[in-house]
Amino acid sequence: MASIDITRKHSMTNDDVKTKIEELRNDLEKKYGLECSWTSQEVLNIKGTGVKKGNISLNSGEIKVEINLSLLGSPFKSKIESKITEYMDANLK
Repeated sequence: MASIDITRKHSMTNDDVKTKIEELRNDLEKKYGLECSWTSQEVLNIKGTGVKKGNISLNSGEIKVEINLSLLGSPFKSKIESKITEYMDANLK
């Protein structure tokens, strides 16, 4: 089983970070057919075909992405990981 584990530090407010994560959420839902929903103010749950378990956690000064892909989702690991990494590097300062 493939997994994606990305952590990035930032100096933005929680509201600004959440806005940026919402943009990423929309992209993941459109491009990869994933379903994302906030389970709390700090955790975005990620579901969908090929994803066993996933979430994006917003902590003070840090964002952590953890996604465990199923066998079906494993071939898309590098594409999904690249998309998330590029987005975070470009938008989270």
